[in-house]
Amino acid sequence: MSEGNIEKWVCPSCGHQDNEGNFCIACGFAKPVLTTSAAPAQQEAATPVEPVQGNPAAAPAPDYSYTDPLTAPAKAQEEEFGPEDRKKANILCIVSLGLMFVLPVVFSMIMLILYELGFDEDALGAITMILGTGMTLSEVAALGLMIYVRIKYRKSVFGKVLMWIYISLAILTVITIVVVMVTCVTMLQDCANHGW
Repeated sequence: MSEGNIEKWVCPSCGHQDNEGNFCIACGFAKPVLTTSAAPAQQEAATPVEPVQGNPAAAPAPDYSYTDPLTAPAKAQEEEFGPEDRKKANILCIVSLGLMFVLPVVFSMIMLILYELGFDEDALGAITMILGTGMTLSEVAALGLMIYVRIKYRKSVFGKVLMWIYISLAILTVITIVVVMVTCVTMLQDCANHGW
């Protein structure tokens, strides 16, 4: 056998690499015999297998943006507030003012006219009760419209002014009620002290 045909092999026992015969030079381990079916398997095992990578274009890009769910609607509304929104908010505020101030005045005038015309007391009492209920409902509707404008159109100046007007009216109403109650109690005490 010529020197060029000598096949070198690696010892599986000690790892010596330059073995030329049927036995390992270092440890004497016998050269393993490869069958025809095992040779391709060994060759296949020796070939490094690259990991399969997915298509980078198919993978969704991570979204690192964060939006606070509580402030997002308000910010979006502030950005979208334009002339059309301002016009709608102003119309709703005018309707609210009408319901709060104009409609009660109209109801009061109707009751005064009916009283002057000399309507029957029972009929006048029923009409007064109906109109009084209407006045209360109109004031509640006015407050509801103002709250709607303040929620939907936060940047509306008219809505802010209207809110402070209604808050001032509520404070004045509470003060008036307290003053009237104190006055009534004082008058009743004076009457009791003087024996009236």
